[in-house]
Amino acid sequence: MKLSILYPATTGRNFDEILRVVDSLQLTATKLVATPVDWQYCFPLFADLILQQNGDDCVVVPTIDDNEAKKLFGEKINTVELPSGKRYLRMVEHPK
Repeated sequence: MKLSILYPATTGRNFDEILRVVDSLQLTATKLVATPVDWQYCFPLFADLILQQNGDDCVVVPTIDDNEAKKLFGEKINTVELPSGKRYLRMVEHPK
């Protein structure tokens, strides 16, 4: 089991969030990425209606070193400058 959500009976359900989580689980099961907070996927059906064609950027999982990440994602990796100087927050375009 990858996800369990328990809402109290007094709390409304957010179906958009459930779909977002399912999309994230499907993506991260097949690609070596993680999805950040508020990540959204753009369904191809709606791509013509909005500017964002593929979905929000994803994070390269920290267990992959820089060389392997370059092999997988090419030169499209954007390493975020962190106060610690560490290079573990690497963003890539939504993998297809």
